[in-house]
Formats: sequence, structure tokens, C-alpha cells
Amino acid sequence: MPPADDAPLLAHLASALHHERDHQAALRTVVTQAVVVLPDAEHVSVTVREGRGWRTAESTSELALRVDELQYALEEGPCVDSTIAGPWRRSGDLARDDRWPAWAPRAAGLGVGSLVSVGLSDGRRPFGAVNLYATRTGRFVDPRHVERTALWATHVSAALCAVEEVSGLRAAMASRHAIGVAQGLLMARYDLDQEQAFRLLCRLSSHRNQKVRDLAVHIAATRELPDSDESLVTAPPSPSPED
Repeated sequence: MPPADDAPLLAHLASALHHERDHQAALRTVVTQAVVVLPDAEHVSVTVREGRGWRTAESTSELALRVDELQYALEEGPCVDSTIAGPWRRSGDLARDDRWPAWAPRAAGLGVGSLVSVGLSDGRRPFGAVNLYATRTGRFVDPRHVERTALWATHVSAALCAVEEVSGLRAAMASRHAIGVAQGLLMARYDLDQEQAFRLLCRLSSHRNQKVRDLAVHIAATRELPDSDESLVTAPPSPSPED
């Protein structure tokens, strides 16, 4: 449990995060809140896993972005560690820290003195990290502040997962709507039934090497077949591409 005086702050920050419905807006809220949670932080970023690598999804400064990207290139550093194994990493004097022999001296040369990197998890595995950097050494020494940051990171994880789920549902609904509109237009124009209209979409998709949903958006917006290729209307059906 957070200390009594931290509980209202964490509750307020969590509420603000959970009201975000846009993924990028939620990330901006995260980096803004980080300075409130850990006042020593001067530069903040959010790292996310992407395939076998990483990327910075949001940052408050060019310095945060540069030291993040240096970690990704070297495959070494606190945010790399936090996104792989969690839960958090701290350094109060980066120039003297031998845990990251390739990255630490270069990051210190760019102006980072102290840092905390806190892993983000979906409950099963880490998927990212919030990185907090300070230019001076000896920062982030209060264990209560680090504990508060770790507790806040659990709210960040939950909020980002929720926003991602909502965004995915919205995208799926938009795709289904566009495909339905495109099918209706093809049915009316070529006297097709629903199944025939979908097969035509698939043939066009294969011919153009384009996803069915993207093609459907085009047809719904323009009310026309791409390239006016009428011959595909009567072409033999081909296997449906993976959408």
C-alpha cells in the first residue's frame, strides 16, 4: 500500500490516465505525470517492446530520446533491462555505473547523471518501461519516491493496456463498417449477393496486393472500383487473402 499522503495523489493520477481513450494522448499524460510522481525527473520517456527491438513511444525531450535510442542500438541499458525482466533499475551516478559498460559512459557524456527506469507489464510479461532521467548525480535516492513510482507504474500499465484494447476494438468496428459499405456498393452496382460481393473484394485485394479493409475504405470513400478494372468482376474467384 502507498503511504497515506501518497494515496490521494496516486488515485488522482490513475483517474486521469483511465479517462484517456486515445493511445498517444495517454502516453503524453504518462510523461507529464512522471515529473509529478518523481520530482527529480527532468527528462522522461516511455519505451515499448516492438518485435525483437524497442522504440520510444513518447518523450519530453531530445535528450531522453537520444539516450533511449542509444540503448536500443547497443541492446544495453536500464530501459532494455526493465522491458525484458522488470521491475525497475536505478542509477545515482551513471558515469561510474558498470552494469552497462557500453551505454552508461556515452549516456553520461550526453548529460545524464541519474536515472530510474520502471517496467510496465500487462500482468503476464513486461511490454515497456517509463524512463526518468536527471542531469545531476545523486538523484532518485528517496526509497519512498521510488516505491511511489513503481506503484504508479502499475496504474500506467493497466491504463495503456485498456486504451490499446479500446483502440483495437474501434479499428475492428471501423473495418467491419467499411467492408459492409463496400459490399453494399458492389452488390448494387453488379447485381451480386453478399457472398459474391465479398469474393470480389478479395479478388481485387489480391490483384492490388492490398488488405481487404484498406480496399473497402477506398471503395466506400470513392464509390468506385480502383483502376476501373471491370474485368475482375467476372474473373474466376481466387483464395481469400489474409486480412
